[in-house]
Amino acid sequence: MQKLPFQQPVEGGVRIKPFLHGNFFLNIDVGLPKKSELSFQLFRSYAAEGENALIRVISYFQERMEIERNYYASLERLSNKMSPDGVRGSTTSQAWIGMSRLNGELSKIHVELGQALTNAVKDLLKARDGQEKMMKSLLANIREDQKAYNELKTQTVPKLKQAYQKKCRDQETIEKDPKEPITSQKNMKLAKDVNAADAAYRKGVMDLEAARYQLNRARERAQKACEQSEKERIRATRAAFTKSLEAEKKLCEDRMKVVDDFSVFIECIKPEVDLNLLEPEFHRVWPEAQMVPYEHHKLGEAKSMAFGVPLDMTVRGPTVDEVPLVLYKLTKDVEARGLNREGIYRVPGKQTDVFDLRALLEKDVHAVPLPDTEDRWDVNVSAALVKMYLRELPAPLFAFPAKERAEYSHVTDERQRVLELRRRLKQVPPSTVPVLKFTLEHLATVASHASENKMTIQNLALIFAPVVFGQGEMPGDNGSLPD
Repeated sequence: MQKLPFQQPVEGGVRIKPFLHGNFFLNIDVGLPKKSELSFQLFRSYAAEGENALIRVISYFQERMEIERNYYASLERLSNKMSPDGVRGSTTSQAWIGMSRLNGELSKIHVELGQALTNAVKDLLKARDGQEKMMKSLLANIREDQKAYNELKTQTVPKLKQAYQKKCRDQETIEKDPKEPITSQKNMKLAKDVNAADAAYRKGVMDLEAARYQLNRARERAQKACEQSEKERIRATRAAFTKSLEAEKKLCEDRMKVVDDFSVFIECIKPEVDLNLLEPEFHRVWPEAQMVPYEHHKLGEAKSMAFGVPLDMTVRGPTVDEVPLVLYKLTKDVEARGLNREGIYRVPGKQTDVFDLRALLEKDVHAVPLPDTEDRWDVNVSAALVKMYLRELPAPLFAFPAKERAEYSHVTDERQRVLELRRRLKQVPPSTVPVLKFTLEHLATVASHASENKMTIQNLALIFAPVVFGQGEMPGDNGSLPD
């Protein structure tokens, strides 16, 4: 009997060259804390299912090649041990059932058939190598994101929260002490410490939210990678089955009916159908990470942090026409009650009212009645919070440093000025564009009532230009304008 190209001689016959070297995914140590091992092990097991499925396909064709040497004795054994592959009820599972039936009836050996199977195995090994390379890189990235998120969630944020609450309790204790006046040095130092601890805690929560967002992005990328890997596995499986089928049809015309029956299963392999079955399983083994909220010492849990948060994070919360709801409600309150108020945006709001309203807005922006038709807060409080919101943005709405603005002011060609503004506008992040447009329209509305409120475009520019363009501080709420 002629030896096939993939066979090597041994005593008493031939032997298939070994290809497989164990399970790749389950042998990776991602180095995560023990508390995250359960979720990550589930994901690793989930990711390994695709590789195991591909290994089973490769193993099948390797054994199928060996069976070509002794078809009648061996093919029946392979047919009996075949089991459906992939998610139960998937089209690939049905194809495996059909393959099992086909193997029970095939009865002829041929060299071309063995060569076709050899080519199919090479393609499957190539697909497997691609899966290994992609998933190795993916798991390395996930490891860092998961580690950073776990450290913030289990260590950094709880410590900052504990320190903040301790400072608040100390402040409450000393406030009750009649021997310590509120203006004492000790009391003032403690108040400063409380503010510092609160700022550190808030930043920690924001860092945790950023890490959570990064982890969920990694999770989304992992899902897409798994889906792509599964799609490639299904495609490679289908291609291997198709090559085998074509060889069988060519060399086994007397069994064409059986082969044609199996072709129905091959044609029914639909990646989109199997991926729809795969998605719920992915979400089950790796649920989406949930947000850890900021907790105000007196008001309790805040539904969403708004002040000092990047716009690309706040626009994922409540918005109106892609404008954060907090900013929207504050400006509409100013437009409803403050357009006729002399010195609006120049006259400061009461400091305690400003911070009380800010805390209420972060606790539940939907529950705060703005515009304030019952005058619970002076309209200057809302105006102060508009300025505070813009001042505390990590990035300016329209980055245009003072030095570059000075150079721009010397450009006399109107066309060049317009082109430069267009160029800079194209660099504004997509999440910032609606907010910038909304803010400018609001300021234009305020300026249109300058005859009553005395806030001309020039006065508003003195107040808002530094923070809108960047590299500058907005005037404080003491009524003063910058030099």
